[in-house]
Amino acid sequence: MLDVHEDLISNGGIADFYVVFAPPRRAISAFFVDAQEVDASERIEIVAPHPMATVKLKGSRGELLGEAGQGFKHGDAKS
Repeated sequence: MLDVHEDLISNGGIADFYVVFAPPRRAISAFFVDAQEVDASERIEIVAPHPMATVKLKGSRGELLGEAGQGFKHGDAKS
């Protein structure tokens, strides 16, 4: 279960899914979270080419991407 509160999330509220980076223990892990598990109803009004929102997950289910503690490798992957 994920309990996360993040501000200034690009495409918040219109995305079909989110990739969340969270430290469940000591290292950061990456999780795939369906948009139905996310509260992105709080829009942030700024000048941007896409919507921004505050994203809240409370007791949300997420699927671990890769191995636990290896999330930074996904976020910093080079093409």
